[in-house]
This record gives sequence, structure tokens and C-alpha cells, in this order.
Amino acid sequence: MISTRIMKFEAFMKLVDQGEMTEAREAAAAYVEAQPRGFLGYLCWTYVTYVGDGDMDLANGYLEETLRWDPRCEEAIHLGVLIWTGRDDAKEKYFIEQGMRYVSREPFYPYRMGLLLEKKDLKEATVYFEKAAVLGSRNAEYVGKYATVMYSLGKKKIAREYMKRALGIDPNHTENVRRFAQMSYEAGDFKAAREFSERALEMTPNELEAQALVRQAYPTGNGLVAFVRKFCLFFARLFRGTMTDAKINAGFLLGFGILYVPLFFVNSTWGIACFAGVLIVVALARLIADVRLANRKIGRFEPGPVPVIAKTPVPKAATEPAKKNVAPREVKKHREVNPPLTRKAVNSKRLNPKIIIVPAAILLGFGMISSAIDSNNGLVDGESFMEGDAFADSESISSFLAIQEGYYEDADEETRTNALDYVDESYRPTFEKLMGTEALKDEFMLGMTDYYFDDQEFQYVKIMNEAGDLLFLAEFQEEQLHYLYGDNWNQTAEDKARYQALLQVTEEEYTDDDTEDYYIEEDDAILDDEYIEE
Repeated sequence: MISTRIMKFEAFMKLVDQGEMTEAREAAAAYVEAQPRGFLGYLCWTYVTYVGDGDMDLANGYLEETLRWDPRCEEAIHLGVLIWTGRDDAKEKYFIEQGMRYVSREPFYPYRMGLLLEKKDLKEATVYFEKAAVLGSRNAEYVGKYATVMYSLGKKKIAREYMKRALGIDPNHTENVRRFAQMSYEAGDFKAAREFSERALEMTPNELEAQALVRQAYPTGNGLVAFVRKFCLFFARLFRGTMTDAKINAGFLLGFGILYVPLFFVNSTWGIACFAGVLIVVALARLIADVRLANRKIGRFEPGPVPVIAKTPVPKAATEPAKKNVAPREVKKHREVNPPLTRKAVNSKRLNPKIIIVPAAILLGFGMISSAIDSNNGLVDGESFMEGDAFADSESISSFLAIQEGYYEDADEETRTNALDYVDESYRPTFEKLMGTEALKDEFMLGMTDYYFDDQEFQYVKIMNEAGDLLFLAEFQEEQLHYLYGDNWNQTAEDKARYQALLQVTEEEYTDDDTEDYYIEEDDAILDDEYIEE
């Protein structure tokens, strides 16, 4: 049965949504007069002053009065975040924290915390964006934002997977369509880049960003243009950050130097010939791209037929002035305003076929080798081999968050049962016994996921507190919790020894360019034969 308070609030919000602010003020005043010590009337006044008047200070005053009578009012906490967004980061953060405390399963609050922290510390913000994507797994905005952040951090394979999920939820989300078009282009998937850039242009035909995406991807429909750009992108992946034209050009110069400069030391004639051939191939690809763009006419509209207006008869003058001897105007019919460039540029000079065949064969061989390496290693997006199982490790983090959700105070029995499905059957009795201890349960619920590593058999996730201190390590196998290692969680001396060995591995220095092999040893005995990747 719906309570009277909810019915009153819904009736009030209907007035606000319809813009009937005078009636909304009268209803808010009546609610306060009827229950001066209740939160409902002050909450309604908060909405009136925030939505109707735009007076943030007065709205904050009514908000404080609302929270005075009900500190856990979800609507009031939500309004507090909106009122202080962009005005006071400290107060906005306070209301976000209150929301995550009292409405723990609402994805809005971790998402706003991520937006608040994004400019200061992107890695810290990623934790909250990930939580928002897990809690709001059916919200394209939250999932797409997490994909964008992961892409900025260099986790391009995970980013594309999450962006595909977001597009599966809402295929018409304009921002996600644009982001995926750019991701596909930088990954060398030109077919997807053309498809989604065209879709973005259909959604917003007058947006410059959508037009730029089409100009970038449309010429790759030609095989030569696509081959040259894949060559540039392959070497441009060595540069971190967002892919720009400067990085693509630098990638071309780098690849050109690696492949052709050694030829000058072997045979200068071959070096000069290859140099000239590559320049011709690149120039031809650029010419083809320009012609295709000219034919595409992005952002242009064909003029419609000009309406014909009947001439008004003009009476002749009484006296006509003497006509001057003026040369008749020469009218050029069927004149081309912009003659095509291909006639002069392509057919003006006959080229020696050997100059094109030799460098083309070298480039083709290099492309086949790089494609074979990518297919063997599964490097669709240019990731390092350590990221091959990164998406699986992300599933381990999702499993940990699902277990946490089952132990919230407001979790029902079904949620608790579903959470235990993520715990391995052999470890489930021990885990339930540990969670029966209040201190261990609090430590488990306060934990936040940090980076993870994989030893080919198990996946390990570091669980930290808000201060950044390590609480414990969670061991996963096939997306199920297999064991917990920590100062308060160890049961035997063997567990403590393994925990210390795992800590030693996590404290090692990792780099993105070089990958070293690490081994965990205990009393000169190797615990795992496989190397552990970060």
C-alpha cells in the first residue's frame, strides 16, 4: 500500500514537472503548515527554490532543514549533490559520501565521485567509475564513461569491450557512438570506424566532431589508403596518450627510418629508389583520400532548383539612348568550377613500374608479418601481452563487488545467496565463518579494489582502504573467490608465508615497455612455475 506521504510527494513533483510553480509553492507551504516537524514540506520547498527560482543559497537552507528531520532522506541527499556541483567541491563530496553510505547500491553517487576526482587523480576516479558501471550495468552513460576512462589509461582492449556493452544497452547514445568510432580507428578497425562515424554524422549532421570523424575514416575504404594508415598507426602505438595527427606522422617517420634507412648503408641506389617509391605511394594515398572526400561532400548540401519568376513587362521609354559599341559577353557553358585533380596529377607523367612495385612489395611483406604477429598474440588493439587476460581480471573485480553487495545491511536473502555463488565451494564454509566476525566483515565491506596480477592459475586483486593502505589480497580462480590472504585473515603459518611471498611480488617495479619474469619462492621452493604478470 502506497503511503500518504509518497502520494503527496508524487503529486507535488507532477506540478513541478508541468511548470506550475505557483501551485507547487502553495502545496509546499501547506505541507509545512500541516507537519512543521516533518521533512516532506521542507523537501518540497527545496525543489521549488532550486528548480523554480534557481536560488541555490535559499535551496540549501531548506535542504539543511530537511536533513535535520530526516538525515537519510535520499531525495535530499541527491539534491545536495546537484546544488553544490561546480560551486563547492568539499560540500559536493560530503553529499556524495552520504549517498554512498545510505544508498550504497545507487550508481549515481560513485559516478559523481568519479567526475569530481577525474581532473585531480584519474586512477583514483577509475575505482568509482568502475563501481558505477557495475551497479548501473544497464545504464549506457555509466558503462560508456568507464570505457572512456580505461581507454585514457591505456587499457584499450577493456575499453572497447565495455564500450560495446554500452552500445548494446543504447545504440543511439551519441557520445558513445563517437567514442567507439575513434577507438576503432586508432585500433586499425577501419570498417567499424567508418560505420560508427557515419552513424554519428546521421545523429548530429551539423556537429563538427562528427564531420571530422567521417573525414578521418571515410578514405580508408580504399585499400591503399587503409594500408598506409595502418602502417602509420602500428608505429604510432609506441606513443602514449590520445592518438593525434602529429603522433601518426611521427609513427610514419619512425617506421620509415626503421625499415629503409638501413638500405642506404647496404646499397645507396636501392635506398634512394625505396625512398622515392615510398614517397610516391604516400602521395598517391593522400591524393586518393582527397578525391574520395571531395566526392563525399561532407557538410555540404546540394542546392535545390531555383524558382522561376515571371518577368514583369517594362514599358519602353519614349526616347532610347544611343547604344555604345560593347563587345558581346562570352558565356562559357559547361565550365568546370573545380576540375578534378586526378587528370593532371596521375596522367601527367608515366612512372616506372619498378619504382612502385619494389617498395610496395616491401610494405606488403611487413604488413603480412605484423598481421600474423597480431593474430598469434591476439593484439587487436596494440596491447601488450600482459593485457591478454585483462578483461578476465576485470571480471574478477566484478565478482568481488558482487560478493560485497550480498553483505550490505539492506541486502535480502536472495542477494546474499547470489553473492555466495561467487565464492568457491571448497572455501565457502571458511568464508562464511570469517564473515561471522564483525571486525573482518567491516574490513571486507570497506575494501576497494586496486590493480591485479595473474600467475596463469590464479588472479590476485589488491583490496585497499580509503587511505590507500593494503587490507588483504583476494585470490580468484575462474571468476570465483578462492582464498583471502591478509594479516587478519591468515589461518595457518603456510597462509602467512604465502601472503608475504605475494606481497613481495606486488612491490616489484613494473613498466609498460619491458616485462620481467617473477617467481614466488618460499624456503627456496618455487610456489608457481609460471611467471606472474602485473
